[in-house]
Amino acid sequence: MTRSFRSLLMIPLVALLLAGGLLTDLGVAEAQARFQVQAVGDNGEALTSGRCRVLNAGLQTDATIYTAGDLGTAATNPLTLDTTLGTCSWFGVSGTDTYDVIMWTTSGPYQGKVVRVDAVTRQSIKRVPFSRAIGMLAYVVAIPASANAATVSSGITLPAGTMLAYATLETVTAGTSGAKTLIGFMPTGHGAINSICNGTADAVATVDCQLTPGIMNNSGVLAYSTQGHSNGGYGVIYVLPGALNQP
Repeated sequence: MTRSFRSLLMIPLVALLLAGGLLTDLGVAEAQARFQVQAVGDNGEALTSGRCRVLNAGLQTDATIYTAGDLGTAATNPLTLDTTLGTCSWFGVSGTDTYDVIMWTTSGPYQGKVVRVDAVTRQSIKRVPFSRAIGMLAYVVAIPASANAATVSSGITLPAGTMLAYATLETVTAGTSGAKTLIGFMPTGHGAINSICNGTADAVATVDCQLTPGIMNNSGVLAYSTQGHSNGGYGVIYVLPGALNQP
């Protein structure tokens, strides 16, 4: 069979694939390819306890992402690391080639480590290294939108000896009608729910919490209360590890 004859036979097939949406142009696979990142430690080991916040590239806003290539089901953002491989994977909006990702660990010797990865593209798994080197730790608490004003545990415990240094809180929009988000500790732990940050008030969507730095005499479980806030957000608590909080 000659090369030209084979090419003629391919034309109807390509046309059929294009019509069915299986190809976006000649020889290019469907745009909704998978994005994947993997958290790894100092020795290349997979870190399997943490989360990934997928952002629109160049912005600090959560991206709309999906669980499969047909874009039929929106994925929860932030994603949870796979408990075996330490990966986060998602499918992006058609035509979007890059995302920024903030990854953080929630337990184990790397707890409190945060890494930001800019311009994640469609490719094989991108390995994101975390280091156990001592330094400032950042604990990220994802806060959903909720009309329930109850105090909710983040599941993250700060050990005694930890020095609270700084905290921020952001929500998609400011609260309304007195609604605001609070960050602190479970009442049975260290202080009151608003002992770290009294939240985003009526006219403020992002706040630098007026936190008084100090060393925790007792361990405490980080917690939040939405106070009926209609939009979710994130609290970030920066600490200096104490003698009892070394990796």
